[in-house]
Amino acid sequence: MNTYVGLFRGINIVGSNRLPMKDLKLLLETHACVDVQTYIQSGNVIFRSAASDVSRLAKQLTAAVSKSHGFAPLCLC
Repeated sequence: MNTYVGLFRGINIVGSNRLPMKDLKLLLETHACVDVQTYIQSGNVIFRSAASDVSRLAKQLTAAVSKSHGFAPLCLC
């Protein structure tokens, strides 16, 4: 497994694109990420995944947020 830092941009802005970190953690865990830890309400997470294609992983996580919360934050891994 690889360890990644995920930076989700544009979430938890006052009044829009709210995504509690507990929900983000659960969402990543349902998409084959393990040992997920969030950092305050920043949208920053550290996690482990078997994925080796970082670009594809970032796109999958963005799509997961879009599907579950109705907005697509930029995700950098």
